[in-house]
Amino acid sequence: MPAAGAPTLTEFLDLCGELLHTAAPAPESDFFTLGGNSLTALELTAAVEARWGCELPIADVFVAPNLEAVHHSLTTETPARQEV
Repeated sequence: MPAAGAPTLTEFLDLCGELLHTAAPAPESDFFTLGGNSLTALELTAAVEARWGCELPIADVFVAPNLEAVHHSLTTETPARQEV
């Protein structure tokens, strides 16, 4: 079940491109190979929350830095993200 308010993959990739100063990153691109670092990962988590109001734990970026995988973790309800 998709998380409420989560961005589409295209929206998420656009945001990643903005933060990484690259045009149209591919879904299979690696966040860190594109120039991301720990500070950029923090910027990404803050931007996701500011734009779409959903939480992206920074650990998700480090565990699976493939952009499509990060997006998938953002759009998939996990027990920690489900509303009580």
